[in-house]
Amino acid sequence: MTMDLETRVRRANPLVHSEQLEQLFGDGASARLLDDVRMRREGRMTEATRKDQPTTGIAPNAEPARQWRVTRLAHRGHPGVAIAAFFVVVAIGVGLFAALNAGEQAPAAPVEIAETFIDVRSPTDAATAVALLAPGAVIEHGIAGDVEGYEATLDWSLAIGDRRLAIDCTEAVFTGASAAITCAYDYSNAWSQALGVGPFSGNTFDFVIADGQILELRHTVGILNDYSPQVWEVFTGWLTSNHLSDRLTMIRTVSDGTQFPIPTPESIALWDQYTQEFVAEIESSRTP
Repeated sequence: MTMDLETRVRRANPLVHSEQLEQLFGDGASARLLDDVRMRREGRMTEATRKDQPTTGIAPNAEPARQWRVTRLAHRGHPGVAIAAFFVVVAIGVGLFAALNAGEQAPAAPVEIAETFIDVRSPTDAATAVALLAPGAVIEHGIAGDVEGYEATLDWSLAIGDRRLAIDCTEAVFTGASAAITCAYDYSNAWSQALGVGPFSGNTFDFVIADGQILELRHTVGILNDYSPQVWEVFTGWLTSNHLSDRLTMIRTVSDGTQFPIPTPESIALWDQYTQEFVAEIESSRTP
């Protein structure tokens, strides 16, 4: 019965508020309806396409309470409640369908936003990541404290060949319209790859995301993962030996001895140049 109800809602062409739809039909139902409506509007909903779509209904891993609600509506002899729920769903969907026709897009899921933000491998990826930050976003990062600073940080990351691997994001809390997301990842870059060490674990991003944008960001780097002695200190030692005059342009040292890259255009150009030089030297030293 739940499958029939969702099918009738789908054929009526509404889009239901995602929270209410998930309660009725299980996780992923709102996304399925969005895809259905878009495909109908574009004239691409062929019979073959419909057959290829996954079977909907109650999600296998839906919460017991959510399953109970749907089962009770469908099977426990409450037709008035079921019919009322159906028309509420249709009424809400009409408004959202009109919004879609007006060209509005539903925001991506918070976990998807977080993963996209972290996995930066090109200047295009960096621009996408920066666009996900809300104006005035609160940023706690060793190098950057605001949106403009974080954009420069991404330029530096690309210059040294940063790679964030094995990204694993979980939605820790959901309060109102905001989702709190924690993502762990392993870290590698051009230096560590040349040295044959890593990747290094223990790194996390913590986000607060609402309406498709990142409102808060905190970045924590693992301090017990051996990255500093195995990679950072090796590269900066090489830099001191070979390009001492440029070190002050590239690195600042705070009172407790912690070192940070200086993400200015002049500095980033040097980081790019010397990263390539360092990698080439390490690789050539292994050639018989």
